[in-house]
Amino acid sequence: MDFSLESFVNAFRHADYRIKHEKFSAFAFILATPADRNVFPELLVHLRELHRLTGEHILVIAPRIEMNKAPGLPMNAAEISHVLSTKRFYNHWSKEYVDVSWQVEDFLQQQTEQTYDFAKFIGLDVNEIPSVVFFDTLQSPDKYVRWSLQGTSASDVIKDFRNIVAAIESAKAKSGTLNALDIITNLDRKRFAVKVLKELGKAVPIVTSFIAG
Repeated sequence: MDFSLESFVNAFRHADYRIKHEKFSAFAFILATPADRNVFPELLVHLRELHRLTGEHILVIAPRIEMNKAPGLPMNAAEISHVLSTKRFYNHWSKEYVDVSWQVEDFLQQQTEQTYDFAKFIGLDVNEIPSVVFFDTLQSPDKYVRWSLQGTSASDVIKDFRNIVAAIESAKAKSGTLNALDIITNLDRKRFAVKVLKELGKAVPIVTSFIAG
C-alpha cells in the first residue's frame, strides 16, 4: 500500500543526514496545523517540487504525505484531503478500501502538538502560525525570520520560494557570499509593502463611495 504519513519531528530526523553532509544557505521550517486549511495539507503535496526548487540553497523541513492511487501515480491535493477527511484509502493491490483512521489521527495529533511545541521552543507566538521560519544555521541559532502564510495559498508559497531562491542565486553570482536571512527579510518587507498597497487600492473606492454618499 503506497501510503505514508511523516510528522514534523520525524521529517526533521529524516533531514538530519543531509544537514550533516551538505551545506545550505538557510533552513526552512513549515509550521501549520490542520486548522490552517489554506496551506495544510495542500502545501505538503508540493514538497517534492519545493525540494527540487530549493536544491542546494535551502533545506525545507515539513511533515510529509505520500499517497499513490496507483503505482507511480501520486494523488493530487484534493484526493489527499479526501483521504485525510474520510480516513479511508483505496489499496490498489488488494482492490479495496482500507481504514487508515488511526494513522491519520496520530499524524494530525502529532503535527499539531509538534508545531506548537516548536513555536514555543523558538519563542514564536501561536497566533503567528501558519508561517515558514527561516534559520541560517541550526548550530545554536540566535535568530530567525518568520515568513507569514496567513491569508495566502499553497501556490503562492511556491512562488515565494521561487523569489527567495532567485534572490539567493543572484547574490551568490554577484559576490559569492551572502546573508540568507537578510535577503529573505528584504523580500518579506517588499512583499508586505505590496500587500499594503493592494489593500489601500481596495479601500480607496470604498472610502470614495462613502464620502460621495
